[in-house]
Amino acid sequence: MSNEGFKRNTPGGQPNVPLEEMPTQEQAQPDLGQQPEWAAMLNQAMPQPAGQRVVEVRPPRRRVGMLVAAGFGIVGLVVGAALMRPAFTRSSINATTVGAVATTAGGTAQAQGSGQGGASAPAASNSNSNGNVQIVRQGFAQLPAEADGGQKLTYAVVLRNPRSNQVAADVHAIISFTSRNGVAIEPEDKDLNALLPGQTSAVTGDVDGAGVTQMSVRVVVTRWAPAQGLSGSLTASGINSNRVADELTTTASVHSTLARNLSDVKVTAVYYNGAGQIIGGDDDSIDFLPANGTAPVTIDSSHVPMGVARTAVYANPDGLFTVPDSSD
Repeated sequence: MSNEGFKRNTPGGQPNVPLEEMPTQEQAQPDLGQQPEWAAMLNQAMPQPAGQRVVEVRPPRRRVGMLVAAGFGIVGLVVGAALMRPAFTRSSINATTVGAVATTAGGTAQAQGSGQGGASAPAASNSNSNGNVQIVRQGFAQLPAEADGGQKLTYAVVLRNPRSNQVAADVHAIISFTSRNGVAIEPEDKDLNALLPGQTSAVTGDVDGAGVTQMSVRVVVTRWAPAQGLSGSLTASGINSNRVADELTTTASVHSTLARNLSDVKVTAVYYNGAGQIIGGDDDSIDFLPANGTAPVTIDSSHVPMGVARTAVYANPDGLFTVPDSSD
């Protein structure tokens, strides 16, 4: 408190104590050992009006307890914020990695990469053995309204495993759609049991929805497994698609260069329009594919938009890994 401020707070504006006896600035900020003497001196220096309650100046309380409490409070907030962070969890997961995120606006998305039988741009060179699963291409198309007034859309996502010595096991493509007025459609969770080293494959499906303008894809790999005994590939040839009324039938032959029999193989057809854009797809399976053998496949689809100019077919093992039920 300055001398001038003390004068204003004194009744009549005139102090009853000479200014030279007022506490100095150094006295107004004593150390802890001097605080009782400082308080007594200041009480003597401040005259109290007659008939009124005496106001005493007391030494400030120590703030050690308050500082300790504040410290604990800050630690609690930091721990609480860490615990509230969302996490993607799945039962029996060894290592979960986000492989890629991509968004499609207006129906198709062209990402760097190449798909078997597709017209994608050449894939960027990737010699990194630790790369995550990549989104090569994605796209969707709105189907005509049905007799009951409902409407569907069909979509496909092409994925690639860039690693040369590891299998991507239990790969999930989490696909979201948004309509032109910002309304989100319930997301799809499409999975591939395994993506072999360097393999390209796809997921596809159809959902109820009208006026969709945007598609977003997030890829999650549940775990990576060594590729011992899994050197080789699955390829499709002799691809042929024919439309009869509203049905599109695709036939192909799937050949394996793996040195083991496969009891279940997932085969996916991806449909492209004349501009090389993905406009949907469908899938089926082969019950048995012998080691270094070939098997035929037929994929029938009733949810196909008009304008299919070309079909790409991908095959991947569907029973290599046992995937625990995430609801357990």
